[in-house]
Amino acid sequence: LSLPLDYPRPKLQTFNGGVIKHRLTSTLSQELNALAAQKQCSLFVLFMALYSKLLSRYSGQDEVFIGTPIANRHIAGTSTICGLFANTQVYRCQYVDGQTIDELIDQVKRDSIAAQEHQDLPFEQLVNALSLERDQSRTPLFQAMMTLQQGAKDLALAPLNDLSVS
Repeated sequence: LSLPLDYPRPKLQTFNGGVIKHRLTSTLSQELNALAAQKQCSLFVLFMALYSKLLSRYSGQDEVFIGTPIANRHIAGTSTICGLFANTQVYRCQYVDGQTIDELIDQVKRDSIAAQEHQDLPFEQLVNALSLERDQSRTPLFQAMMTLQQGAKDLALAPLNDLSVS
């Protein structure tokens, strides 16, 4: 991902950076829920489509890779076990001239469903299998990550009232 930067990228990755937090109003949260329902997609898919489009515009790239953590709690017996079962998935978002936002949302929805079939593949194994040329100034495969954190309520079952985005 080649975003316009204020300063040259350091030769070695430093993990220096900041966090921007923003809480959406209840009204906007309800509108986003309604839009996701209208598009027959999850809030995750809606946000992934919008975030990838934003990164594409800022970078000028037609192909954007975004990482996202996945819980891996679908494995039998893990729902009652304490521990971290997280893995990282990589979404590849591609754009073609004239693509509408509806088409992008549909593409991300299809890609999200397909990604679930391979969620057990460890990220490290994927990186090793691709034999990528390593650049010490960047993480492999993606430089942007998106996480949608759910509160005590399951977003798929309950309306989203206050969403915190960071």
